[in-house]
Amino acid sequence: MVKLVKMKLHSLKLMEANIKDAKILFDLANDPLLRSMSFSEKPIKWEEHLKWLSGRFESEKCSIYIGVDEADNKVGYIRFDMVSFDEAKISISIARDFRGKGYGSQLLNAGCKKIFEKSSVKKLWAIVKKENIISAKFFKKAGFLLESEKEIKGVVCFNYYLNKEQE
Repeated sequence: MVKLVKMKLHSLKLMEANIKDAKILFDLANDPLLRSMSFSEKPIKWEEHLKWLSGRFESEKCSIYIGVDEADNKVGYIRFDMVSFDEAKISISIARDFRGKGYGSQLLNAGCKKIFEKSSVKKLWAIVKKENIISAKFFKKAGFLLESEKEIKGVVCFNYYLNKEQE
């Protein structure tokens, strides 16, 4: 599965997100660092977010999980969007106060394990802007392999993948 790097392990629960998590997901999505590494860098409006999020919750092609620590803090989210019957694209974000403490690796590990167990997914994709060195290193450390470098919406990106068999 995803390689765990040396870090302090926290007790992290994976909870399926619901509409009550709209505010935390909104705050994470509008984090300045996350916005700067997204294809659309402009801030998201609350009404747009609620409409988008409702669509995601209604879709069978999307799964969103929240990582919750031992003190019930919502430390981040991981989202999987199906791109075909057996492939999904991954999105992950950790709240600013919890970055650099190992939560990202744990959330990635738990999320990948969950999606491989509960769905037909056999391959996960992580698309990372070439300039996003931190995310590129994060996925490489987790065992994702670089498949290609490609341009998306005029931006050069790395296309990383993880096969279910790699677990």
